[in-house]
Amino acid sequence: SFMSKGIGEYEVMDDADRSLAVTLLRTTRVTMKANRGQMTPEEMDRSNGHQLQGTFEYEYALTAHAGNWDVAGIHLMADDFRSPVRVLQGVPKDGQLPVKHALLEIEKNNEIQVSALCRTEDGATILRLWNSSSEPVETKLKLNAEFQGLEKIDLAETAGGENVPMVGNSAMLKFRPLEIQTVRFK
Repeated sequence: SFMSKGIGEYEVMDDADRSLAVTLLRTTRVTMKANRGQMTPEEMDRSNGHQLQGTFEYEYALTAHAGNWDVAGIHLMADDFRSPVRVLQGVPKDGQLPVKHALLEIEKNNEIQVSALCRTEDGATILRLWNSSSEPVETKLKLNAEFQGLEKIDLAETAGGENVPMVGNSAMLKFRPLEIQTVRFK
């Protein structure tokens, strides 16, 4: 599998070596139109600087694995590659923290991924999850914070969705293959 921090276009060529073609730099349609004389001088001025020469650095990774990307968990490796965990030392304060603590825990984390976690203006939290598997998945979501309830909402984050039954601070979520679900809690 091919992973990239940048332009994610690549192609495995249908040749004897199964060569890998990787896009390193690409032009924009603005420049292509300009080269064909299809842009006015005003349009050219507005697009000035979109294609600058300079030094470029690329970071890619190749991973050999058995099975397809889903079985190998390549989507998780790609997330780790693109966004590595960084440890920062903060200002020392009195008190003790547990060795491990999480705002939320998700069972079956090889199939269910967090795609968004954000606060709303009214203080609620939006959590978007997706099932990367082509199979149905049932997972347990555990929230390790005080909250007033959990409801499913649509991708536009419109409130008034279906309330999710909770047992303590946990809920069972059922996903269809490749389904995205958004939940809201406050």
